[in-house]
Amino acid sequence: MKLDRVLINQLPVSNPIVENNFRRFPIYLRNESLRYHRYKMHVQPGIEINLSLAGTAVYVVGSRIYKTSPGHILLFPGHVPHQVFVDNADKYKRVVLCIDDAMLQAMAVSPAPAHSLEWFGSVPCHHIRLSMNMFALFKQIVQLMHTELMEQRRGWEQMLMAQLTSLTVMIGRMVDEQFAAYEQSRGPCLPEDLADRCCQYIESHLHEDLSLQSVAELFHVSPEHLTRTFKREKGVAFYQYVLLQRIQESKRLMLARKDISLTDIAYTLGFASSSHFSRIFKSVTAITPREFRHRSQSGL
Repeated sequence: MKLDRVLINQLPVSNPIVENNFRRFPIYLRNESLRYHRYKMHVQPGIEINLSLAGTAVYVVGSRIYKTSPGHILLFPGHVPHQVFVDNADKYKRVVLCIDDAMLQAMAVSPAPAHSLEWFGSVPCHHIRLSMNMFALFKQIVQLMHTELMEQRRGWEQMLMAQLTSLTVMIGRMVDEQFAAYEQSRGPCLPEDLADRCCQYIESHLHEDLSLQSVAELFHVSPEHLTRTFKREKGVAFYQYVLLQRIQESKRLMLARKDISLTDIAYTLGFASSSHFSRIFKSVTAITPREFRHRSQSGL
């Protein structure tokens, strides 16, 4: 998708919807579908969390650009100019959760989740790709939060705080895991160790960006060095190993989770689209994912 640089470079505007909501309560949440627009970058108080549910979009946060798809979380301070852009031919669905952390700290409502946001610090943006199970759990939590906000039955504030605490603690743990993986990758290692550590990382991060460039940067080697080392030690090209692991995991998910759509499996495992997933799956197995699922359910 081509971004309009003129629009992006204009001065950001304030977000009155979020600001007005924060005068009443420090949590603002909405579930929405977006199409192409020409809105300016904007700012607001607090922290913003976006959970992508369907379709793809591009977020501009400050000077950085992030492409998101279902199962992705994008989290950033509201004071950083930001906007989400959707291609003219696409439709994007998300949950956006805005939190006034300063107001939370001043509230007497218990349990207060302010401490669960301490890890956030001053990092300009976190981009997290959820596993299939975590994606399902996050969707359940935000749906519960939305219900509490809409119905406002007795104790709804406490319920919202409890759910927000759960959500932010889980996000904080995932950020810790990302940092630990980064720290582990920094030390020098032998060629065979590099290949083994790459394999371990790939197998436990199939839902994340596993491009040659990103993994090479993570392990502080050049893409060329990683390509040569991986091929020599494992006998298969790096990109082929990634695809094979994703296909194996897709088979496991199709057998274990009959309720999950092929589109959700595709996005969760890092494929660009369901058609891309189907094409790669057939090139490896000689049948489509739909045929594989049908045969497994039929006992063929």
